[in-house]
Amino acid sequence: MNDYKNFFGSSKITEEDSRGQTSQCSMNGRWISSKEGTTADCRHFKTSSGCGELICSTVRENMVSDQDNGIISGKNCDKLEIFGMKGQIVCGLITWIVEEGIHDAWYKHS
Repeated sequence: MNDYKNFFGSSKITEEDSRGQTSQCSMNGRWISSKEGTTADCRHFKTSSGCGELICSTVRENMVSDQDNGIISGKNCDKLEIFGMKGQIVCGLITWIVEEGIHDAWYKHS
C-alpha cells in the first residue's frame, strides 16, 4: 500500500490491485475539467526509466476532440506535461499551472 497525500489529508490507497483495476490514485480512467467541463480518458503506461507515459483523449460533446501522449516526471512522479500544459499531480487531482497561477484542475471521475 502506498501513502498518498491529497487535499483532504493523507489516505492509504493502493494504486492498482492484482487484477489491474484502478483506484482513485491511479492515473488510469476518466478525468473531468473543472473549468471547461470536458472529460479526458487516460491510460498510464510504465516505462523502463522514469515515471511513465500518459495517453489521454479528450471528449467534447460526445466526440473525441484531441489525443496526446504526456510524460510524467518529477522526484515523486508528480509532474505532467500533456496537451501543451504543465500540471502538478496529487491523488485524484491534476492542477494545471500557467505563469499567472492555476489555470484549471482535472478531477478523477472513475
